[in-house]
Amino acid sequence: VDYQKQVVANARAMVAGLDSRSDYLDAQQLQELKTPPPGTGAIGVEVSKEGSVIRVVAAIEDTPAARVGLTAGETLTAIDGQPVAALSLAEVTRRLRGPVGSTVVLTVTDGHGQHVQPRLRRDHLTRRGARSRLPGQRIAYLRNSTLNADTHRELNTQLTRLAQTARLDGVILDLRNNPGGLLNQAVAVADAFIADGTIVSPRGRTEQANMRFSATPNRQHPFQEALPLVVLVNGGTASGAEILTAALQDHHRAEVIGSGTYGLAMVATI
Repeated sequence: VDYQKQVVANARAMVAGLDSRSDYLDAQQLQELKTPPPGTGAIGVEVSKEGSVIRVVAAIEDTPAARVGLTAGETLTAIDGQPVAALSLAEVTRRLRGPVGSTVVLTVTDGHGQHVQPRLRRDHLTRRGARSRLPGQRIAYLRNSTLNADTHRELNTQLTRLAQTARLDGVILDLRNNPGGLLNQAVAVADAFIADGTIVSPRGRTEQANMRFSATPNRQHPFQEALPLVVLVNGGTASGAEILTAALQDHHRAEVIGSGTYGLAMVATI
């Protein structure tokens, strides 16, 4: 047996033994995660692994996954007829991707035990972190579907534009089916609404893993004041979006409306 394959297999087994969400990435997988090959398409679904179960966290809006009706909590049992229970999360993600325009057939079990097999066409996904509108008189609606590197900048741009358009009486922040993303973006968005105090404080086994992120007062920011804020959530609100929601709720900065969130209370790092 090839020595390098033995080393990789042992590393993968050891990391998988930590918990169901930990995974080992080799050099090629890491590179594909950071920079997918040109022409790579996706279906727009976020998944997590709980034991041997691959579960849908959220189907991102305006993507193939959302268009076929995938929803949070559904179980993914096979990809193109191949069972996924024994696969790592990284391998599942790799198999969901493919050339733009290619198709993939998923076997999905919903909450009622019904099996469906949607066929999805992979597409090039462009995630917009935030968009906005004024659906009612002086009430701003902000839709935030993911926490990517541009989310805070986009959100600030939208908020500033809305504030210049009308004298606002309140803001609705829609985090439904937001699977999270970058921790620093969750903190930055929370900081736009909270003037002081702790936003989130991850804890780990080592001193380096113990962190604390605090809000910073900014008198120039018009939304750290007591402008009424409502946050919309559902079962597809996960991870960083839950951190954002919890911070706004714990600081009594927002009313949270909706159904129970996903429950992904973990900060992951590479």
